[in-house]
Amino acid sequence: MRGLEIDLFDPGSEKSLLDSAFELLSTLVSNDAQGEDLRCKIWPSLHGNSVEVKECSLRVVPLNRLGAAEGKSSASVFVAYFVAEASLWPSHPFIVKLAKPKPGSDQDSCEREFQDAEALKFLIGHSPTGYAAPLRWSPSDSERPYSVLWSPFASADDIWGDVELHGGRLNLRVADIWKLLTSTELATDQVCDALQLAFESLWPLHRKGGKSQVEVRQFSVEYERYLRKIHTSIWAARWRDCWGADNDELSIDFGQEWTNPFNVLKRIQDCKARMYCGGIHGDLHPKNIVLSRGIPRIIDFGWADGDAHIAKDFVLFECNVRFVTLPAATSYQDVVRLAQWISFEDDSPHFESPELQGRVQLVSFIRKHARKAFPTETEWDWEYVIPLFLVAMGLLKHSNDFSSQVSTRQHVLQLAKYISERILPKYESRETNR
Repeated sequence: MRGLEIDLFDPGSEKSLLDSAFELLSTLVSNDAQGEDLRCKIWPSLHGNSVEVKECSLRVVPLNRLGAAEGKSSASVFVAYFVAEASLWPSHPFIVKLAKPKPGSDQDSCEREFQDAEALKFLIGHSPTGYAAPLRWSPSDSERPYSVLWSPFASADDIWGDVELHGGRLNLRVADIWKLLTSTELATDQVCDALQLAFESLWPLHRKGGKSQVEVRQFSVEYERYLRKIHTSIWAARWRDCWGADNDELSIDFGQEWTNPFNVLKRIQDCKARMYCGGIHGDLHPKNIVLSRGIPRIIDFGWADGDAHIAKDFVLFECNVRFVTLPAATSYQDVVRLAQWISFEDDSPHFESPELQGRVQLVSFIRKHARKAFPTETEWDWEYVIPLFLVAMGLLKHSNDFSSQVSTRQHVLQLAKYISERILPKYESRETNR
């Protein structure tokens, strides 16, 4: 055998990554002020050592090798770090993303994430240790078909301990809230501790540096992205085959009659409501809160927004707790009881199962922080329950990947029923009488 060949990249992505790495490395080894600042952040071992670019290599590690769950980003994602001779410790590790613009778009996901994070840098600057914002972006061009985004690998728990024993290889592994939610025994207290710190970091962002305010906005516009092309995509057409078209008022599922979620969505889409708006991370789910020595850092700014309804940062995480990560081996009766618990005014259910009771505790914890973040006069049905439904509808796009199909369907159906019976009649009656 002549050797081992590993095929990770197509020629275009390999060239794009190497060119971007060369540019970053050239800055790191330079003697100017920018190089010194980057060396401190990225490769502190270079300080006091004379190293040339030609003496360095980029070591690339597939993210799934570190135990990370697959994400839904359109970008290719890897972990990488620079190495030189064995006696010199490696650089800090990065999350490296490579992306091309989608057809019909002149902007790719890496560019969008970098620009969105840049737009928020002064807001997240109030809690800088709570985030792992992108460090550098290299645009694509005629020679490099992919743009490249470099961000800190924030799940850096004890990566240096054995670096000298292992020939300069970093001890990399991924720790995040997703793993805590999907472990054999739900680590409720650990998740609450991490969320406490995460929401503390998000507080100045949600407050928009003191400039957050209530605005009247339309749900279909404000939550368009979270509905994930539900009006035109094939995945949504399949769910309409299951539950009925937009004009069908009723559906049959689980052997009984339900309010059709797509009919409720149609009735909601033109509704306007008072929404408390500030800065948001926008994609706050368990894989985007990573842990280092138990301390959370928020990553991935691809959906960040400096002016948006802040409920998005709460309801997406609640959906993940309620059904995205719920074990499949959960009794139907328990799933129904959990899904029926919707209103902020209702007492939380009690379950004998520690798993289910832990999730009730987590949902209550998330809502407690929502109460702190929103004004005291907030109408929770409008500012939280309807967004919860809209985000849950959009997540149906990925429902084949969720552990509990039953819980996913039940939550969407129960939310549609609640909104149809307890929220929309008052609104529609008021509109009719105008």
